[in-house]
Amino acid sequence: MKKIFVSIVIALMGGLLTVPGVDAQNSARGGRNAAATGQSVSGQRPGRGNGSAVATPSKPSGNVRPGQGAASGGSAVRPGASNSTPPTNNVRPGAGSQKPSAPATPTRPSTPARPSAPAKPSAPSKPVAPSRPSTTVRPVVPARPSTPSRPAQTMRPTRPGAYRPSVAPPPTRPGRPSYGYTWTRPVPPSGWRPTYRRPIVPNILGMTLGLTINSALDYLYNGGYSVDGYGSQEVYLRNVTEMNYSWPDATLYFSDGGLVRSEFYYSTTGYNTTRYNNVYSSLCNSYGAPVSSGNNTATWFGYNGDYITLQYTMLSTSSGYRYFTILTYGN
Repeated sequence: MKKIFVSIVIALMGGLLTVPGVDAQNSARGGRNAAATGQSVSGQRPGRGNGSAVATPSKPSGNVRPGQGAASGGSAVRPGASNSTPPTNNVRPGAGSQKPSAPATPTRPSTPARPSAPAKPSAPSKPVAPSRPSTTVRPVVPARPSTPSRPAQTMRPTRPGAYRPSVAPPPTRPGRPSYGYTWTRPVPPSGWRPTYRRPIVPNILGMTLGLTINSALDYLYNGGYSVDGYGSQEVYLRNVTEMNYSWPDATLYFSDGGLVRSEFYYSTTGYNTTRYNNVYSSLCNSYGAPVSSGNNTATWFGYNGDYITLQYTMLSTSSGYRYFTILTYGN
């Protein structure tokens, strides 16, 4: 916009500068015309007054350009300036009293506000759970009648003569050796010293060695053992468990009023050493190798003269000869 305004001002100034030239040409042409018509022509330059002294043109005041003064000798006014306001010095041609204001910069259109998001609908309130009906009081269950206590068991007397005979020979069993079976107590070899300083036979079926026969019978009956019979120095049992094996027959021997030995029997009609070999392996695992062995007999000795003997032999029975595996505990 400013460049356009300056171009217009320059064009106006160029137009004003061409006006004096035109006037001078017109004056010269007039003189020539007068001479042709017979009019006197003075020695004045064209455009001078009639016979008057030539006035020296006054120097324009300020920085006023030539040809900008009035024809009547008035004050010089820049082109485009107001006639009522005298021109001031050092003012550019065509400039008014005030500079034209710059065009206002157009404002940007305001950004339209975003529409507010619609409010979320409130969650519906949970329905109130109905109150549970009051628990009805259960009827009191009557107490069960107390079970009558069992009568106290009376302890059997230690003496067998009160309720059992002094001797009760066992019935004949096909798996039990006949009477008259001889037995010899084993003896450790000379120079032998015990490896363990403890007994290897602390008890027999829970009964300590040296227990009397009457006390042993009470213990066996009260303990639920199957007593098959007894004599003055023997007690015969049936189906006894020892070393995790079942023995169909067993006999306890007493001497000098106390328990000294026990024997557990397992017999077969044919030659079969399976039971013997199994028990032998268990004894070796518990006490090591036997101290003495030979003729299918092995013996382990303890610290206090106690011993364990395992034997495989053939003996006579009421039904003939049978092969026996015999496990013996003694002292």
